[in-house]
This record gives sequence, structure tokens and C-alpha cells, in this order.
Amino acid sequence: MPVLTKINLTPSRVDQFRFKVGGPKQQFLWDSQVPGLGLEAVVSGRRSWVLSYRIVGKKKRITLGSFPAIDLDVAREEAKDLLKSLRNGVDPAALKKVPEKAQTVKSLHDRYISGRYFRSRSPDFQANFKSTMRRYVLPDIGDQLLESVQRAQIKSIIDDLVEAGKEGMAQGTLTHLRILFAYGVDEGFIEYAPTERVKVKRTTSGRRTQWFDNEDDLKAIWNLAAPIQVRSIVRWCLLTGCRRDEARMSPWSSISDGRWIVSETKNRRALVLPVTEPMALVLKECKETYPKSEWMFPATTGWKKPIPRGSLDYIIREASKGKWSLHVLRHTTETWLADLGVPEEHRNLVLNHWTGRMSERYRHGFQIETKKAVLESWHAKLMEMVA
Repeated sequence: MPVLTKINLTPSRVDQFRFKVGGPKQQFLWDSQVPGLGLEAVVSGRRSWVLSYRIVGKKKRITLGSFPAIDLDVAREEAKDLLKSLRNGVDPAALKKVPEKAQTVKSLHDRYISGRYFRSRSPDFQANFKSTMRRYVLPDIGDQLLESVQRAQIKSIIDDLVEAGKEGMAQGTLTHLRILFAYGVDEGFIEYAPTERVKVKRTTSGRRTQWFDNEDDLKAIWNLAAPIQVRSIVRWCLLTGCRRDEARMSPWSSISDGRWIVSETKNRRALVLPVTEPMALVLKECKETYPKSEWMFPATTGWKKPIPRGSLDYIIREASKGKWSLHVLRHTTETWLADLGVPEEHRNLVLNHWTGRMSERYRHGFQIETKKAVLESWHAKLMEMVA
């Protein structure tokens, strides 16, 4: 058994842990918070959560699952549950026995979405995963035994989406399939994932280079002929440069003390922006239109839930005749800020970009005054163009 040199694990430390060439065949990062919990890295690049413990005088180690399919918080919770069973006299290994292998893709899917890890993911991830599987995967291979699924079948599903002009959906479907089959490997249903070495063959560079640099385009975007919550979210994204889902999933409770606060972000760092006058006008119109909704931008079919991603994308695609998406507005805001002479460091503060520089690691607080000055400069220019 390895020497347990323990440290306080963090999401960043865990993410950076990699197998070091020239070191032992098995390398570990042990947690100081949960006894026996560690992250193992092997020469293939695979990283897995393990739990080391002693029972009846014997040392044992079991695998909990792979990283990043299981993150630090979920691994800790599962390890705590297993250690609790150990204190009650139950060997954790008995609780992690490999189940029967006669599983279909559909049964693995059902097992995965009923598990703790899946339920710990965001509602948005859960909805997207289920939708992807229902539309593109289960109709083709849902009834097939896991061990009989071939790489060529996975490739066919992905290639068909690319041929239909849905490269983004192809990448999303492949990502979800990798998650599902990695879970099957971790749970012992299959020996290898048929998604290995499958790639999306892109017909474009995949890089977004579009942005809007003239008044006519910006006026058309600002006054988009769409339902009020869609037009409002378009304006909000243009004003703030935020990501689509940061706005779409925002409840009214995210507005507090003149600030917009988003805790769940792509880089796991809270986005905190001051609410300027143009932003307040957008909020005022939404609140007056949907006074009972807890969401800033409610669904078009009812105010009790946020507008679904698919509905939002579809409405914008139809209204803009497919010329742009919300992410183009993020590019537009970033580029205009640069043209206005805003330093990159200040642009990153507003757009919540994280570069990993030392200055960012040592910077604390939210720099509200700096963000306010940047936004007011951009909003003055934008209002001048769309007035």
C-alpha cells in the first residue's frame, strides 16, 4: 500500500494532477479531509478516485470511479458513505461489487441518470443529457447489449449529425456518450468504451470569428423581433458579454444590492457585475411583464421556469435568419471593449475570463468600481449606436 501523504484537495489541485513520467506506475494524491480518499493516476493518463482502508487487520483499496466523471465533492460524499458502512461492520468492497454484465445501453442509461453523481449535476446538464440520449442515441442502440456496441456504430451516429450540419450537436452527443460509457467501465459492465478514438470530423475550423462592428447590425440585434424575454436576454448578453446560460438560468434572487451575481459559471468563479442604468431598464421591462416569475427570463410557454436552451436558440435562429447566436454577442462585447481602449485585465474582469496568471491568483474581491467604469463606457457607446 502507498504511503499516505495527505494534502487538502481542491478542485484546481485535483484538475492539475497528472501522471509524472519516470515516477511509479501508480501515483496518488491523498485527501486530508476524508481519510483514505485519493486520486490515482496511471501511465495511460487515466485518473480514478480510490478509497484505502483497513478491515480486520487487512489493508484494502477500492475504486470509486473515474475523474472528471466524478468530481471532488461527489467523491468525498461517496467515500464518507462507504466509511460509515465500514464503521458499522460492512466491508466497502462488498458494496462496490461488480454487477451482472447483461446490460443494454438503455439500462445503463437508466442506471446512470438515477445515480447520485448525475443528480448532483446542474438541471441544465441533466436535461441536455436526457434529450441527447432520447433523440440521437437510444433509438439506434438503446436495445443493444453493451458489450456488442462497436466503435463504428458510435462513429456513425456522430458522422450523421455532422452530415446534417449539426457539428455542435455532434460534439455534445459524443461528450455525453463518453460520459455514459466511462460510467459503464467504472461500474464493471464493460472492459472498454466504444467511444475511444472517436472524433468529430469538423467541416469548419470550429473557431468563432464573427462579431458586429456597425450600427445597423447592432440596432437590428437590439430590436430583435422576438418575444420580450428573448429580446431582453439578447440585450442583457450584449450589455454584459455574459455567456448564454449565465443569463438564461438567473433567478431574480441573483440581483442584490445593485449587483448581478452568478455563482454557477463555466470556470467555477462567481460572476459579479454592477447593474448599470441600461441593465436596470432591461430588468424593469421583464419584471413588469412577468411579475410573478422567479426567473429573470422565463419560458415563453409559462413563467414558472427559465426559458429552455433549445427554445431560446431556436427563436434567435429564426429571428436572425440563422446569421448569429448569443455567443457572437460575447465576441462583440469583448471586441468593442478592446476598441474602446479597455485593458485586457479589465475586460477579463467583466467577461469573467480566467487566464491563470499569478496576478489573478492573488487578486481578491470583485473590483466593482473597475467593472462599473468599463460597463458604463461600453453602454454609453452602445446606447449611442442603437438609439
